This record gives sequence, structure tokens and C-alpha cells, in this order.
Amino acid sequence: MPTISPTNPPRVLPTITRLHVLCLLSQHEWRRHQYLCQATGSTKDQFRRHLDVLLSGGYVTASRGRGRACLLRLTPFGAQQRDRYLAMLGALFHHAAQQTAVARVARPDWFVTVDDPTDPLPKAKP
Repeated sequence: MPTISPTNPPRVLPTITRLHVLCLLSQHEWRRHQYLCQATGSTKDQFRRHLDVLLSGGYVTASRGRGRACLLRLTPFGAQQRDRYLAMLGALFHHAAQQTAVARVARPDWFVTVDDPTDPLPKAKP
């Protein structure tokens, strides 16, 4: 499986809404457009824009069901990319934790303890 990188970018930039749609869809079952709009908290117009990108990128396929309802299903490519994105997010979280641990030891002055989480600015410690 090739790695997504600046020289090998994904076909579609995974916004949170698009990634949410990929997680809601299945390769083995059609899902109604209406369900996906509601589940992602998107208006029909907002969802349509995301759907156009996912369709043109080959992530999802669409069909018309009974009553002309728009039905959507994940493609094998979409499932592969979803799994890749989720793995990358997990790896990014782990890498960031390691970076923070190293930096905390090397440069403790880069970190300021928050006494009051509601206070937007840190107070200088004597």
C-alpha cells in the first residue's frame, strides 16, 4: 500500500465531514442521502458539495432507490482510503505525543502549566 505524502497526495483531501461520511458508509449496504446529511449535521447543499468531491474521487458510488431516493455506497477504493486516513491519524497522534515528550525534556521553557483552563493567557511564574 503506497504511503500518502506531499509527493503522493490523496485524491481527496480528507475533511472531517468527508471522513465522517466514509466511516458511515459500507461497501455492502446502500445508505440513504438523507441519513448521511442528518448524521453529519450537514445541510443538503453542504452535503452535496462533499458528495460531489467523493463521487469524482471514486470514494463512493450513487444510485437511485425507490421513490428516487439517492442511495450511496462506499467503493473498495473508498474503504481502502478511509482505513489509510484513520491509520494515519492514529500514527500522527502517536508521533505528536513522542515529539512532545522529547521537547518537554529538551526545552521545558516551551511549556507553561495552565492553572486555570478558562484563562486564555498564561501567567508568568516568579
